[in-house]
Amino acid sequence: MLSRGPVRLDVALLECNGEGTRVRSRRTAGWSRYTCTQTLLGRGGDEDVTFDVVIENATQLRIVSPRYGAQ
Repeated sequence: MLSRGPVRLDVALLECNGEGTRVRSRRTAGWSRYTCTQTLLGRGGDEDVTFDVVIENATQLRIVSPRYGAQ
């Protein structure tokens, strides 16, 4: 949770980029870690929230380092 409360993610506003070396698993390729940014609308102006996503396994992920801004 961020200091100003939870953020509801909206797939239409979310942008993620893979970090590090690509990993191949069976017939798919991807990354084990992503950095994602979403623009929050209507809070007195647009603001970005950024967080990292760590892929734990085929069915689980972990969101880490949530922060405001694009950094």
